[in-house]
Amino acid sequence: MRQRSLTIAHRLHPVPRIAAALAAASFLGLVAGSASAQKAAAEEEDLSVEGLYRTASELAIEGKFEESAAKFEKLFDLVGDLLCEDYGPQSGGIVFDYGNALIQLQRWADARDAFQRCHTFSKTECAKSKIPGENTREKLALFQWGFCEAQLGNHEQALQLYDQYLAAKPDPAELAKIRNGFKLRYGTSLVKVGKLAEGSAAITELFDNREAWQVTPQFLMQGLLELGLGWVENAQKASTPAQIAEIEKSANLFLDKNAAFVAVQPVESFRYGFIDRMKKLGLECARSGLGGLSIRFFSMVPSLDEVMQDAESRVIFNAGYQQIVDQVKEQMGKPIPPDFEVLKILGMAYEKLGNAIAAREIYWQLAEDYPDVDKEQRAEVLHEAARFSAQMGDYSAAQYFGEVFVSEMPEDHKLRNNISVFMLQSLFTMGQYEAVITVCNDVRTRFELGDEKRELADAYLGLALYVLGRHQEAQDVLDEFAKTYKESGNREMVMYHRASNRLILGEFRKGADLLTEFLAEFPKSERYADRALGDLALARFNLEDYDAAIAAVDQLAAEFPDSVSMDRALNIKGDCLLVKSDEAEEDADKEKIRQEALDVLLAAIDTGKKLQAAANEQAAP
Repeated sequence: MRQRSLTIAHRLHPVPRIAAALAAASFLGLVAGSASAQKAAAEEEDLSVEGLYRTASELAIEGKFEESAAKFEKLFDLVGDLLCEDYGPQSGGIVFDYGNALIQLQRWADARDAFQRCHTFSKTECAKSKIPGENTREKLALFQWGFCEAQLGNHEQALQLYDQYLAAKPDPAELAKIRNGFKLRYGTSLVKVGKLAEGSAAITELFDNREAWQVTPQFLMQGLLELGLGWVENAQKASTPAQIAEIEKSANLFLDKNAAFVAVQPVESFRYGFIDRMKKLGLECARSGLGGLSIRFFSMVPSLDEVMQDAESRVIFNAGYQQIVDQVKEQMGKPIPPDFEVLKILGMAYEKLGNAIAAREIYWQLAEDYPDVDKEQRAEVLHEAARFSAQMGDYSAAQYFGEVFVSEMPEDHKLRNNISVFMLQSLFTMGQYEAVITVCNDVRTRFELGDEKRELADAYLGLALYVLGRHQEAQDVLDEFAKTYKESGNREMVMYHRASNRLILGEFRKGADLLTEFLAEFPKSERYADRALGDLALARFNLEDYDAAIAAVDQLAAEFPDSVSMDRALNIKGDCLLVKSDEAEEDADKEKIRQEALDVLLAAIDTGKKLQAAANEQAAP
């Protein structure tokens, strides 16, 4: 046997378990050396297997897992491949405890290797050992090994290892001790591999047997969080909206039945990290198309105010809660408070559900309650509040948030142009045309002609000038827009008013040409086609092109018989016919055309009455 600088005892004896230190583990005790050896160890670091193992165990109990793992690694470096030769199969427990320390450090790959080594220890490293004994952690190592595989994303492998653990028929007392953890881990992995029903059933057992199995709300919360991440992963893999809807339906059924049992107090939610995990889960749900589920999870997140109140009520009886109070105060004082983040994500979730009203209310609350939040966050909140207000048609609110944005943010802010858009829409709708012109000119000075960021300002400027009667100024702007923005969504509106403006200026020939151009480009315009035909009839009448005017009226009657322009158009047609009757050479023709003109004019009167009655009915409360 080669020389070693280790004090070696060839017999191991168990010492008391310390399960609280490492998940589901108890430390394998090693007998100390002789009294003289202990005395020597007190004078310098004990580099014996016993000493290193004892130190590693004590460090783990104290929660110093980095130092504990380092001691284990030093032990393995010193003993080399002689661990089993000197201590027998029992020493596999040392490897197991090392794996548990690595779990606490989330060194999943290293922990997996440790548990795999522990499980095969007797058959590999101890195959030729002459020291009797049993590796009592051999079966349990399968369970921990599976957990590590799951943390590495290898859930199929994890399930196989969990099944192997059960097939190995572990001691019933051991199985009862880890039962809750086993159900949670097994169910989580089932969900992650797409077996949603089976996974939910496994985790549901924890809820159904919570009293008999003494499952704490904190552990149930852990189960819910793991299950929630599984729902998210499956939603991300789903290929159709129907599949996502089915996942959300299953999740909501589970929550309907079990959400009441995870009523963790605000302080506990903060202490165990549930608040941050629940917020992350809510965000991932929103991003994955599970909008309703996202809102439900956010509703389970206590605010920092609630945590503070809970902690302060406990400080009276336990001064230890003062630390939590201090931590909460620190978080509340951050440039971006956690509660602010929750509400903001909740607003995003409501938007994904198509509920603009709820989203707007949330951003409104954020704008009012957090005026001193981080500058960029403040800008985004004001932008969203203005956007949703404009979307809902609440233009006064859109204008309000837009003005707050303009007063607080620099002129070159990236969102300023969007705010200008919302303000333009609201100002124009409310009839504040001078203000529209001011905003438009501000935007036009910041962007070149043709820039898409300037397009709306160019459109609304021409329209505002038109409404205010500044028709010559309007014509220049409208012509410029028509030549520049060929694909604009506002082109239809501008092209019509461009032609109409020419008529107001008395330029009937040009106006008629532009109306013809408009009808060729937008023949089915729901907003303006009927009005354009009526205007075209007027233009042709003033150009004394009576046949063309009558043709425009007849087209209007055929395509838009209920148009509000119909009575005026019929009057124009009647006047055209009267002129034509005067020009007729034969008396019979004169009389026939005059009678037709009379019939058309009477129809115009009747149509006007009907339109007025309809308008009155619509205006009635």
